[in-house]
Amino acid sequence: MNTYNQVKKYLDSFINYEKKVFFKYKKNLKLKRVKFLLSSLDINYKDLRVFHIAGTKGKGSTAVYCANILAKSGFTVGLYTSPHFFDFRERIQILEKDKKYLIPEEDVIRIVKEIKPVLERLRFTKKFGKLSFFEVYTAIGFKYFIEKKVDFVVLETGLGGR
Repeated sequence: MNTYNQVKKYLDSFINYEKKVFFKYKKNLKLKRVKFLLSSLDINYKDLRVFHIAGTKGKGSTAVYCANILAKSGFTVGLYTSPHFFDFRERIQILEKDKKYLIPEEDVIRIVKEIKPVLERLRFTKKFGKLSFFEVYTAIGFKYFIEKKVDFVVLETGLGGR
């Protein structure tokens, strides 16, 4: 996988529960799945200072407002939201006082190359079942935010409220 399109195709091969109408999130997707994935990838998410935005309406807007307030206050902020509109990189953003950018394609390629061996090992584990699109993208976001040494992460809650 040397191109962004190859990486996108690989990432799109993970099951996408966001497109499943009758999927029972609370029954099937547990926080321990993401914790297990992050741990397996040696992503030490516990050192991040996270604003976790949850609720039934307005999560995305609230997350963007919070991230912008923190950035305008001089902090470097990682923003993770979903869903995306055009490009999944919209989910993973860095905000600073005077600039905002999506995770660059080169960084997506590099990170996916780094984590792919573990993803392939865990992809269809008996313990948790198939890894999802959302879980893999979340891991990419956390890894990127740690690399960028963000001051805060503003994280819109995932499917099922976790």
